[in-house]
Amino acid sequence: MSQKLAVALPVTQADITKELDSLIGMEGVKEQLRLISQTLEAMKTHNQRHGLKHGRPLHFLIEGAPGGGKKRVAALLGKILQLHGLATSPMDLAEREMEWLDAWLHSQGEAPGSRSSIYFGSVNRLLPNEERRNFPAMCYFWHQVEQIMLEHNVIFSVDQGHGQTLLQDVGLMAGVHFTLKLPTYTDQDYLKYARKYAAKRRFKLAPEAIPVFNDVIRGASQEADFASMRTVESVIEQAMFASYADPTSQLVKGKEYTTLRAGHFKCPSQPPVVAEANPLEELQTLIGLTEVKTRIQELLALVHLEKQRKAAGLPVNPICTHMAFVGAPGTGKTTVARIVARALRDMGFLTKGHLVEVSREELVGQYVGHTAKKTADVIRRAKGGVLFIDEAYSLNRQHESDFGHEAVATLVKQMEDNRDNLTVIFSGYVHEMEQFLTMNPGLKSRIQFEIEFPDYTVDELLAIFHKLCQDEAYELSLEADRELRFLLQKLHQTRDRTFANGRTVRSLFERAKCALATRVWTSSHEQSLTLIQPSDIQALRTQIGSRAEPGRIGFRVASA
Repeated sequence: MSQKLAVALPVTQADITKELDSLIGMEGVKEQLRLISQTLEAMKTHNQRHGLKHGRPLHFLIEGAPGGGKKRVAALLGKILQLHGLATSPMDLAEREMEWLDAWLHSQGEAPGSRSSIYFGSVNRLLPNEERRNFPAMCYFWHQVEQIMLEHNVIFSVDQGHGQTLLQDVGLMAGVHFTLKLPTYTDQDYLKYARKYAAKRRFKLAPEAIPVFNDVIRGASQEADFASMRTVESVIEQAMFASYADPTSQLVKGKEYTTLRAGHFKCPSQPPVVAEANPLEELQTLIGLTEVKTRIQELLALVHLEKQRKAAGLPVNPICTHMAFVGAPGTGKTTVARIVARALRDMGFLTKGHLVEVSREELVGQYVGHTAKKTADVIRRAKGGVLFIDEAYSLNRQHESDFGHEAVATLVKQMEDNRDNLTVIFSGYVHEMEQFLTMNPGLKSRIQFEIEFPDYTVDELLAIFHKLCQDEAYELSLEADRELRFLLQKLHQTRDRTFANGRTVRSLFERAKCALATRVWTSSHEQSLTLIQPSDIQALRTQIGSRAEPGRIGFRVASA
């Protein structure tokens, strides 16, 4: 709905100066706002001197993290526009956009000749998308916004890093005159704002509470829903409620401020520490993959060498850890990628060591400009870790209207710009990957290692089954082991490019457990809950025929 921000009229320069001075951690933004105000004052003077009317309305874009103060900066912009005669009313908040638009269109005949400043704070979720049910309504909404911009000042706000892309998608970026980017706040900024917010409610932070408050904010900043200064407000409010409920809180006299002590802040719960396996040791425990292990060790050795040379003050070359993993499904590519991520983190090359696994759908958009945004979002999620792109060759579809090439071009640039804290691994079949790596001139040159993952041998497939049994406390009888080897030999001999290697073995293992469970369920004489018998393996042969593809076995299995 339409909501006017209450502003005492007339707006004065003293009001604006006071609000500017009160902004915390926004020195660059303050300077921009002062420059905008000076520019508008000079424009006003020029128009008055020459008897000119006010020109076209002005439009602004504010980028910043959620809860970082975008609405407050927009309100200050609205006041600056009023001060210089470029708006005749307080800033209008366009909330519940479609209802607001309907009310706005019906009210325009009431105040002809007036000029408003309108704030759209939900641009991120207002983009038209053909998959959405409200696609026609969103298209109509943005058409009307374009018309509104002809007569009124418009202030857009978006999450950090998305602004220009989002407005370009709806064709409005060219109309934006000023872009303001809110900063990333420091611990000192959060603390200063916390003290100010608490003081408004007649509270103060005890000295011993400050380290605890800092720990709480640092922990909250790692969560997906962290909302910057809004989170600070929430933390202070929770501490105030804890103070009210604390029977040991000291009574204060008169108008003295109540003290928030360390115990009033709820520290983030610490999950139990689980010892993490050494990634290099885990790499060596993988079954087979002898050549893969050698190549990965070469990469890690190179990273270690360059790190040591840098520490010794010797010349170093920029390290590129991007790779291509080629091979059939189920040969351990994803597992090795996870190990690489943790190993590079432990060596100090990556800051997080997590794995972000994506396919074409997460990278390629449906319209011009959409792909670059989707790919950039994925890169942001993967920074500090490994981006693993499965079936990467699907980005190389041979028709002009496909946006896969745009995704690859964006990836190539990001691989270069972020190579000191990001590793990209492309994965897929050998032949298709050879073609894929030639689709962009800069792609192959940024691949440090191309590593082939061969199909497992029969002995290796059998060893994988044995390891699954060991991990879950099952056993194979001697006869069952012979039956399993015979079955794996048949599968291996008749395999084609869709043979799923380790995934097939896991599916066989799950079905063998089902056969054992059925025997235990239906037979009162069955004693063993762990021993897989020959009949359990023979049951697999009747269920899957001559092939052991996961789809035929009836299980959806995780990557090997």
